[in-house]
Amino acid sequence: MDCHGWFPALRLLAAMLVTAGTSGPALAAATGAKPNILFIMIDTLRPDHVGCYGYQRQTTPNLDRLAAGGVRFDQMIAASSWTTPSVMSMFTSLPPSLHGVTGPDKTLVGDATTLAAELKRAGYQTVGFTSNPCTHSKLGYARGFDLYDDFTVMLSSDLNLFEDFDQEKGILSTVTSPTINRLALSWLEQKRDPGRPFFLYLLYFDPHADYVPPSPYNRLFDPEYDGPENGRNLPDRAESGSAVFTERDRAHIRALYDGDIRFTDEHVGALLKKMEQLKLLENTLTVVVSDHGEEFWEHGGMLHGHTLYEELIHVVCILHWPGKIGPGTVFPQQVSHVDIMPSLLDAMGLPIPRQCRGESFMPCLASPDKPFPRKECFLETEIRNVQLKAIRSAGGKIGWDLKTGQKRGFNLREDPAEIAGVDCAATAWCQDPATRLDAWWQATLREVATRPEPQTITSEIDPRLKKQLKALGYLH
Repeated sequence: MDCHGWFPALRLLAAMLVTAGTSGPALAAATGAKPNILFIMIDTLRPDHVGCYGYQRQTTPNLDRLAAGGVRFDQMIAASSWTTPSVMSMFTSLPPSLHGVTGPDKTLVGDATTLAAELKRAGYQTVGFTSNPCTHSKLGYARGFDLYDDFTVMLSSDLNLFEDFDQEKGILSTVTSPTINRLALSWLEQKRDPGRPFFLYLLYFDPHADYVPPSPYNRLFDPEYDGPENGRNLPDRAESGSAVFTERDRAHIRALYDGDIRFTDEHVGALLKKMEQLKLLENTLTVVVSDHGEEFWEHGGMLHGHTLYEELIHVVCILHWPGKIGPGTVFPQQVSHVDIMPSLLDAMGLPIPRQCRGESFMPCLASPDKPFPRKECFLETEIRNVQLKAIRSAGGKIGWDLKTGQKRGFNLREDPAEIAGVDCAATAWCQDPATRLDAWWQATLREVATRPEPQTITSEIDPRLKKQLKALGYLH
């Protein structure tokens, strides 16, 4: 569904001012101070391992405080179940098949605009720092950024500035959040133009496998474990099928993952504290979102990308905007990664490109009784030997395996763990959504075939990047 900025900016600002008091977005517009945007993407973060989503372990005290001062999205659904397509869907408001970045060797279609490009056009400084090679500039992620740093983390590794760099695999075996913070804070304190608003994008990678949090986070949630698991080489072991885990080992691996989350949360907290000291948070819309979740044997496997089950596609999303968004809000309606770009542009009072397939959820934040205009989300993953599509509503999901042609339905209200799937060909309740899924996919294929630019362009991947992607399990 195209987005045309159907909710005019002045009407939105007035509505939000009513709900938020006298310090709403209209104040920023009246004073000429355009709001900043801080976009924090945390890799591989499951909502059910986050405190404000109900997790019992103290993994995310800083994210919890951020959510308490803003809005937590209860049903944010990923565009895909792995990084490369999901992040590009956030950047473009396009599903993976239309933006073209469906694999680690595919680049963004030539005619697509991005969130950064639209903000740059509006006068924003656009800066990004990433620590995941799956979002390399060669794949198109730098489009619209004044500075897109995808090299410092990996170059620092090449120079062995970290204590635990795996030279054979070409990737870090240690943490990257400190480097992301150092880069971000250096830019904010020394290189930012204080006369212009900024869009700052940060990708925190540490919750991604391998799970190797530094001390004391490696023992924080399971100090009594004395077994062999240390969180390393999981992609290789999962790919080969050689890994055998006892229930005790599995519990420790989850604890290591939680340690990585807590370590990342500490760095997000440090960033937010420094921004507060710099008096930047008052006029900054902060977004925290994850690209996908992680499987811990819920459906017999681990890691991500290979299914579209809830543990992989239900993701974290928190918005914080002092004085503009009511504190402690929970947004219950289902939204998608593709809705992030139009929503942020709408919040800034900027036009929404016709390219967008998402909808702005800002009118629903301003008027909580207002229904979100789209009731279903489409999602897809294509990696290695997997090609899956799905349609999801608040109460159900239809998964479609294009390799076998089978469509299976899940009643998410009665079966949230997706254990008792049904064959849609023999089940009345899922035949209509299965038909809509098929119609969406056929329409997508027709649009791909008629686009003026090629959907994908095979990129030349340098040996170092190829080694990194292979070590993470994304290339053979």
